Amino acid sequence: MLACAPAIGFAVPVDAEQPMHIRAQAAEFDQPNGRAVYLGGVEVRQGTLQVTGERLTVHYLDARLVRITASGEPARYRQGSAQDGGLVRASASLITYHPGRERIELSGEARLAQAKNHVAGEIIHYDIASGTVDAEATGQGPVRVIVRPDKGD
Repeated sequence: MLACAPAIGFAVPVDAEQPMHIRAQAAEFDQPNGRAVYLGGVEVRQGTLQVTGERLTVHYLDARLVRITASGEPARYRQGSAQDGGLVRASASLITYHPGRERIELSGEARLAQAKNHVAGEIIHYDIASGTVDAEATGQGPVRVIVRPDKGD
């Protein structure tokens, strides 16, 4: 079933303009197929964006980044939020980042959090530009959402 959680927050817009730094134990480049694979303790940094995992595959077309997939037990994503300056944090067995669509897909024990709000499910879709989140349950268990209201003055 599909559940919509409250908006998490917007990513820092200048991150996409920053250089991307990748560290790993090994790298394989397949230019004819537009793919690079990084293995072992992989870490990606781009501005406030950070992705870590055991395997990272970068897909590109005509020197343009199309998709990044990270896997691990779990893979992790972290990025600053322009909305409140906080961090958006996520983890899952597989994280797929679509930079052109500004969208992240989390699958396999997926978790997404910012400040006091948390979403967990088997599959989570996070739209970075709008800050919207869709979470889906499978046979593994229900979607879980924690929303803590701000205390007013």
